[in-house]
Amino acid sequence: MSSNWRSQQEKTNIYFLSALWWFARMTGRTITRATLLPLIAVSYFCLDKNARSASRQFFERLQGPSVPAWLVLKHFYTFASVSLDRLYLLAGFDQMFEIDMEGAELFDDLPEGAVLVTSHFGSFEIMRVLAHKHRGLLVHILLDKKHNPSAFNIIERLDPKLASYVIDASSPGPALIVKLSNLLERNQLVGIMGDRIEDGQRSTTKFFLGSPAEFPMGPWIIATLLKRPIICCFGSFEGGRKYRIRFEKIDLEGIQGKSQVRSNWALGQYVEHLESYAQQSPLNWFNFYDFWGSS
Repeated sequence: MSSNWRSQQEKTNIYFLSALWWFARMTGRTITRATLLPLIAVSYFCLDKNARSASRQFFERLQGPSVPAWLVLKHFYTFASVSLDRLYLLAGFDQMFEIDMEGAELFDDLPEGAVLVTSHFGSFEIMRVLAHKHRGLLVHILLDKKHNPSAFNIIERLDPKLASYVIDASSPGPALIVKLSNLLERNQLVGIMGDRIEDGQRSTTKFFLGSPAEFPMGPWIIATLLKRPIICCFGSFEGGRKYRIRFEKIDLEGIQGKSQVRSNWALGQYVEHLESYAQQSPLNWFNFYDFWGSS
């Protein structure tokens, strides 16, 4: 993912989310979804050539070269809807949503903390809120504050307590590993995004929806070094006020070899899960850039 794309996207995100939250507080969720969100979707479609191209590229890999314009518009509308709900969740309005969970029993018998690997697919906030409020689990988020200032800014404004649990991913490697290890030993959870590559980050190629794509190795190296359970999380928006959360455990028991071998195997399992859920709920795919590197 290019630094130019990220810089442009960060500037857009902070204004977009601030305006969206102001309007939602004035009018409510229903009116915002009926009035402002369609305008946002049309604006993205008309003004953001890269996002429009990325959406078409994704659907071409799912269903062939003929991608209707209405499907791309619906894709952007879904993204705007989940972005709006993200703000409500950060502000503490989680009770307004209907949530179906699958695999939550994985957390019941955890003898220690776990690494949660998430994606730019659906909503991560819906999972964080549930883990904390409904299961008593504390989730720390690994986030590069320098490269993701808009994300941290919004978290800090709407949920200062959550902001205090954000771990800066740009910290020196050894110090970061020690900090994460201490948190996991206290039976806490660490959330890491597993589908985007930051500048200078190690990556490897995996086939995704039939074409090679680059995935970061960092989350998997960290998880295997810490020797803690790895749970992948996928929170898809199902329309209206409904969300569906699926948890998938990656079991490294029986996988022999060096850390790099185990990390690569774990990444492969994650990519398979991500591909499966992207096929089931394609409108929740929110990587609006050239994910396959024009392959």
